[in-house]
Amino acid sequence: MNEKQIIEAVKAGSGRVFGSGTRRRGDWSAQEHNGIISYLPDELTITVRAGTFMKEIEEKIAKHGQMLGFEPMDHSVIFKKKGMPTIGGALGVDADGPRRLRAGSMRDALLGVRFVDGQGQIIRAGGKVMKNVTGLDITRLFAGSFGTLGVALDVTMKLLPKPREQHIVSYNVPIAEAMDGLGKCMRMPLEITGAIYADDQFFIRQEASVVGPLKTRLKNELGKGETIDDTKWVELRDWKYLAQMPEIWRVYLRPSQVTKFLENIENPYMVLCGGSQIAIAGSLVDFQDQLREGMFARCEKGAVIGARFPKFTNAHLKLIEHTQKVFDPLNIFGGRDEN
Repeated sequence: MNEKQIIEAVKAGSGRVFGSGTRRRGDWSAQEHNGIISYLPDELTITVRAGTFMKEIEEKIAKHGQMLGFEPMDHSVIFKKKGMPTIGGALGVDADGPRRLRAGSMRDALLGVRFVDGQGQIIRAGGKVMKNVTGLDITRLFAGSFGTLGVALDVTMKLLPKPREQHIVSYNVPIAEAMDGLGKCMRMPLEITGAIYADDQFFIRQEASVVGPLKTRLKNELGKGETIDDTKWVELRDWKYLAQMPEIWRVYLRPSQVTKFLENIENPYMVLCGGSQIAIAGSLVDFQDQLREGMFARCEKGAVIGARFPKFTNAHLKLIEHTQKVFDPLNIFGGRDEN
C-alpha cells in the first residue's frame, strides 16, 4: 500500500487497523510503503519509509562507513519466521541489541517520525537534527508503542561511524566472575561495545580504529580468552541460543543484581547489555519469586507475548489509556496486547 492508501484505510476504520509500518493484519499491509527517502552521510542522518527492510538500510550506510548504533536484533530468529525485519517493526518494539551498552535503543537514535493517527491525520514529530524538540517528545513516545498510536510512514534516525576494527573474545567462567570482571573493565578505557553471557561463556566485544593495544589491556585484566568471529556474535545478538524455547522473558535489572538473581535459576538464560537485562527461557512462575524491587519482566516470545510483571499500576494504566485516546479516539489500532 502507498501512503494515500494507508491514510484511506485508517479513515475507513473498517475493523481494526494494525500497524507500525510493517504489521500485517486482515487484508492489508503497510509493508509496501518502503524505500530510502533521504540519506546525508556527512550529516550522519537518514530518512526512510517505515516498510524499508533493515538489511537495505544497513547495506546502504555501510558503503559510507556508517551503521545503526542501536544494533537491532533480528526477532525472526527466535520466532522462526522467514520474513526480514523492517525499520517500522523495529520502531514499534523499540529494538535494541548488544550495543545498547554504549548507544542505547532505537529510541535514542530517533530524530523524527511521520505517522498517521487514528483519525487519518498525518502527524510529523521531531525533525532531522538533534535539537528539534520543544514540549512533548512524541517521537520517542512512538518508539515501543507497538503500533497503538498510529501507522508509521517515515522515520528519521541519526547514524554512527562504523569502527574500523573489532575484537570479540570469549571466556569460560562462572557468571559471578564474569560480572566482576566486566564491572572492573567498564571503568577502564577498553572500548567495550558489547558484553553477553550465554551457555556458561562470557563474550566481550571491543571496537575502535585500532584495537591492538586494547586487546592487550583486556588480556592483562581478564587473561587470555578465545577469539571468535562476527558470525557467532550475530547469533548471540539474535538470541539463537534460546531460539528453540517456546517461551522467553526479558528481565530488566541492575548489573549489581545479576549474580544474586541467577542463584536459583535453572532455566537456560542469557545475560545481555552488560548485565542490565537477562533473557530467560521458561514461564514466569519459574523465576517470579526471584524478582525484587526495581526489577520487571516482559514476555518476548510465547502465548502471553508483551505481558509485563509486575503489572502496571492503575495510575500507569490510566496514563496509557489517556495517551492512546489522544492519538486514537476511535480505538482503531487496538491495545498493545492485541498488536
